[in-house]
Amino acid sequence: MRSGRTSIAAACAVAAGMSIPALAQEVWVLDEKSGDIEILDAASEQVIAAIPLPPAPDGAAPRGLAFSTRPAAPGAHAFVTRGAFVLVVDAVARAVVREVDVGALLGRRATLKGCAAARPRWRASPPPDTGRSPPGARSAGAAGAAGALPPGDSQVKTAYLHIAADTVDPATGIVEPWFVVLDQDALVSGGPLFETLVSAGPLTGGPNPDATERALDVTVLPTVAGPRVERAWYTVQETPALQELPDRLLAVPVAGLAKTGPTFSAGTPRATELSARGWPSRSRPGTPFGRELPVLPTGPEGRLENLDTGGECAPGGELVAAAVAGPGPASYRVFAADRSGGRVFEIDPADCSATPYPTAAGPVALDLLGHVLWRKLFVACRDDDAVTVLRADGTSAIVYLDSAPPEGTCQRCPVAIAVQETAASVCEAEDLRVLRGDLKNVLEWTPGPGCPPGSTFDVFCACVDSDPSCPCRTGPPGSAESRAAQPLQGAAPNDGNGWIRIGHQVQSPFVHHDGGYPGSLLYDVEPSGG
Repeated sequence: MRSGRTSIAAACAVAAGMSIPALAQEVWVLDEKSGDIEILDAASEQVIAAIPLPPAPDGAAPRGLAFSTRPAAPGAHAFVTRGAFVLVVDAVARAVVREVDVGALLGRRATLKGCAAARPRWRASPPPDTGRSPPGARSAGAAGAAGALPPGDSQVKTAYLHIAADTVDPATGIVEPWFVVLDQDALVSGGPLFETLVSAGPLTGGPNPDATERALDVTVLPTVAGPRVERAWYTVQETPALQELPDRLLAVPVAGLAKTGPTFSAGTPRATELSARGWPSRSRPGTPFGRELPVLPTGPEGRLENLDTGGECAPGGELVAAAVAGPGPASYRVFAADRSGGRVFEIDPADCSATPYPTAAGPVALDLLGHVLWRKLFVACRDDDAVTVLRADGTSAIVYLDSAPPEGTCQRCPVAIAVQETAASVCEAEDLRVLRGDLKNVLEWTPGPGCPPGSTFDVFCACVDSDPSCPCRTGPPGSAESRAAQPLQGAAPNDGNGWIRIGHQVQSPFVHHDGGYPGSLLYDVEPSGG
C-alpha cells in the first residue's frame, strides 16, 4: 500500500501523552449470539467481568461496539449498536443505562451495524433557541483551533459517534445504507432527541432498485483537512440483481464542515469488485493515530487498499479488519485479520512484506493497545469464542471466553472488540509549527480539545535521506547506534524504521538543539499512552 507521499523539510505532527497516572485499561468483547459483553483486563489478559445486555424486543443481535471519547470522561461509557437502538453502557457500573431508538430519530426503520467514536473537536455552537448551555464554549478563531470558524462565531467541545446503518426508504421499501452521526454527550445524558441526532443521510445516493446494498462498518480518520474538521470512511456491500455482475465493496467518504456546524455529507464511493458473490459481509478499515493511511480490507480478494492513493498490498486470505500502528511514514505497521485463515498479518506498507501470526479460529475484529508504540493487539475470534493476544515482543496467548474451548459452532460468537479509551488516546495537538534555526529547531503546538490540564507530549523525528550527519539518524535493526535520547522502542535496540524519540513528556515549545541541519527532517509526535 505504498503511500506515495513526498517528504518535506521539517514537516511535523504532535500528539499528547499524559502526565497523569494511567488507569487500568480494559478490553471489551461484544458477543453476537449470547448477547453480552465480556471484559478482559488489558494487563493480565484475563476475563474479569461480564455485562449481560437486556433482551432485545425484536430479537436483534448486537453488532457494533465503541468506547466514548467525550473529553470530560473518555472511556467511562461504551456504545453498543443493536437493531435500531444504541445501548449506552456505564463502564464503572457495568450496566446498560440508556437505550436510544435511532430509527425514531431518523423517522424510518433502521438496522445499525458497525460504529466508531470520533475524537473531540471544536464545533460550531448550537443556536441559542435549542436551550443548550454548552460547557467549555469559546470564541472561534482562538489560537490553535484546527478548522477554526471565523472570528465572532462560537465553538464548543463535542465528540460524535458514527454509525453505519441499513434504513428502509418509506416510499419504495428498498433498503438504503446510511451514515448516522450522533452526539455522545446527548447519548450519555439522555438529552432531547433533536440534540442527539447530528446528521444522517444516504451513503450511495438513494434507493438502488438494481442492486442490494448493505452497510457494513465505519472508521473515523484522525486528522482534520482544512474546513472538513471530521472525516470518516464507511463500507458498503453491493450485490447486483444480475447474476453475471460481481459484488462490489464500496468505501464511502463522509465529511463534516466547520462553518456549517453539524452537517455531514457523503462523497464519491471507491469501488472494489469482489470475486465471490454472497460473501459474508465484514470490512472495517484501519488508520493510524495521527496521520493519514486509511487501509481498506477487501475480504476474499486478500488485498489491503490505501484509500488515499489507491496503492495496495496483497498478503492473501479473507481480510475483514485492519489496524495501523506507528508515529509516521516508514514506521507504520498494518495489522489485518484473515477470517478464513485463522491468522493476523503484520504488514510493512512500504514494501508489502507480511508476517503471519496464528490466532484462534475465525478472527473478525481487532484493536490495539497503543496505537503509536503498540504494546498488544487484541483479536476477537468468533469461531472459537476466544480472544487472541499478540504482544510486541512476538509472544502471544489465547484467552477463551468460556471455561473450556468450545466444540463445533460458537456459543457466544464475538463480533466486535474495543480497547478502552483514556485521556491520552483522545488528546492531540493542534496548530503545529516548526521554527527552523541555524543551530536548533523550535516546535510549537496547542493542546487540542480532548487534552485535560497538565497534558504532556512526546516528540519524534526522522531523517528524510541517508546522510550520516542527520541528527535523527538510527542504525540498522538490532544495532545500538542511535542519536536519540531514546530509541523508538524505549531502551530496546533500533528497529530500523527510521524514527527516534528526541523528547519525552514535554510541553510546547520543544527545542531540538541538534536540529540545525541543512537537510530535511520529519517531526512527528504521537501519544505515549494512546
